[in-house]
Amino acid sequence: MSIIILPLLVLAWAIFWVCQFVLLMDLPDDILPGRHDKVLWFIAFLVCPLFAPFAFLLLRKVRLGEKNAR
Repeated sequence: MSIIILPLLVLAWAIFWVCQFVLLMDLPDDILPGRHDKVLWFIAFLVCPLFAPFAFLLLRKVRLGEKNAR
């Protein structure tokens, strides 16, 4: 049973990571408050791939005011 569950969890996380990364890259530069924020988020996604998508999701909900952030 765990042979099926673990790959599905990894696949779900990978899809979530890619979706959040695409949303980050799609943001206009003037939406983020700092000059180099997009570059820093890019580095965070590469260095901390387990936590960066969740942190970006929170940023979108709280700081950018997106009501339907997924």
